[in-house]
Amino acid sequence: MTTENSRLVTRDAEGRIFQERVTFVPVPNNGDRQMRVHAIDYTDPVAHTLYHCDTASRECDLFDNFAPVTDAVQPSGLQPDKATFLTREDLGADTFAGLDVQVSRETFTHYTQTNGNTKTILRSVDYWYSPALGVNVQVKRHDPRDGDQTLWLSDVSLTVSEPEKYRAPADYRIIDHRNAGAGNRD
Repeated sequence: MTTENSRLVTRDAEGRIFQERVTFVPVPNNGDRQMRVHAIDYTDPVAHTLYHCDTASRECDLFDNFAPVTDAVQPSGLQPDKATFLTREDLGADTFAGLDVQVSRETFTHYTQTNGNTKTILRSVDYWYSPALGVNVQVKRHDPRDGDQTLWLSDVSLTVSEPEKYRAPADYRIIDHRNAGAGNRD
């Protein structure tokens, strides 16, 4: 079964992120199903907040958001769970949508009988990383348990977004989950 969606994601110089959550539609789509925005997320690493807004109810759940700041990379080799082995490969330089990228692959080996599996499972993830943008511009995942998944950036723009893009809508009800007893904004 193949499905797809396309959604808007923006990030500003402060690291704030606006992200639409969009429904998936079948591929090929005969036009009877349309993608629709069902939620919007506003993440602010400076204010340490995450707003998850439901477009149907016009409500936003507000959470603390303290993303760990770490450069720690999971080491290659036998993993702490003793059930998987991680290998990394540098696949060299390439271009993607006119950008210079570094391509790499991670392969996770799930040994026989470690997850109820009767055979060894290989899960691979290929990354196309753009040093200029500081993000992966394409990621391809292959896992025989879940199928294949490809994510990529398109229509990349380096223009500055308006600050309002990174604020929860004023006409949405805010449900504050950060502190017990905190009030709601209606």
